[in-house]
Amino acid sequence: MNYWLTTHWPPYEDEPAHSVAAGVWIPEGRQAAGTDFAPGDFVFIYHPRSGRTLIEPLADGSTRNRRCQTGREGIVAIAKATDSIHAQPDSTPEKYTDGTETLWRWHAPLKLISTSGFVPSSEVLNALEYKSTYNFRGFGDYHSGLKKLTDCQFNILRDRFSTSVDLKSLDSKSPISGHTPEGGGESDAHRNLKEYVAANPSIVIGEPNVETVAVERSFPTGDRADIVLRDQFGSIIGLEIELDIPPHDITGPLQAIKYRRMLEMVSGVRHGDGRAILVAHTIPEDVRTICEQYEIECFVVNSADVQAWGAGSIAE
Repeated sequence: MNYWLTTHWPPYEDEPAHSVAAGVWIPEGRQAAGTDFAPGDFVFIYHPRSGRTLIEPLADGSTRNRRCQTGREGIVAIAKATDSIHAQPDSTPEKYTDGTETLWRWHAPLKLISTSGFVPSSEVLNALEYKSTYNFRGFGDYHSGLKKLTDCQFNILRDRFSTSVDLKSLDSKSPISGHTPEGGGESDAHRNLKEYVAANPSIVIGEPNVETVAVERSFPTGDRADIVLRDQFGSIIGLEIELDIPPHDITGPLQAIKYRRMLEMVSGVRHGDGRAILVAHTIPEDVRTICEQYEIECFVVNSADVQAWGAGSIAE
């Protein structure tokens, strides 16, 4: 896996202020910068203060000028590559009001992970060991707008991006106002699996630096999320615990989707920056298929692992 930093111009004036394009674009002749770019790579997206004004051709043969907003001057998103960099055969040069034109022939699609964090230019320059006066013009390998990062540079920027995500209180001891949900008791098996996941989140979902934020997080609706996690990029995760899910049973997926959206709202992150996870001892294939369609991540935990962990905890 490789790590990258790419620069985008800020959003155009007719676009939402916090919009981020999910891709990497490289001009013709500079594609060597993306030789090692591959699916699964992590990519930071940086917005400078300004961008060129595009002369956009319209269907009636006229043109219009599209100006950029004032950029935030920093890393505005973290994303994951879904494909390698490839040529766009139908691409044509873009023309700008300053008299320049660029053929953005080379492209790779990205999946945005989070746009809720921010790393200011000064900290980016420090992590890259650039001079404080550097303005990011001609940035990247081969002046392509894409730079491969070292592991150390990535870790510094990832940690800064994650800690910049200012989540509202999600401590289960301090729930926001609402009534207590009614219902029956919890089985020992469910409680044991929940406690195992809460104690070992990185092991369960296979990612480093995952933090358990809350267990049994209440909402004003009367709902209660089994577990709330925060991943290495600061994204909030609503996690639903089930035991052995029967075929065609979408109760668990529905709960996971609900927690993701509610946590985005109460934590104050941007819509779409949350994750939904379903954990069980068994998950049938038809339920997995539904989960994939709605971006719910599924993880299976062997009951023997939970029992062994519980026995070890008692022994300690």
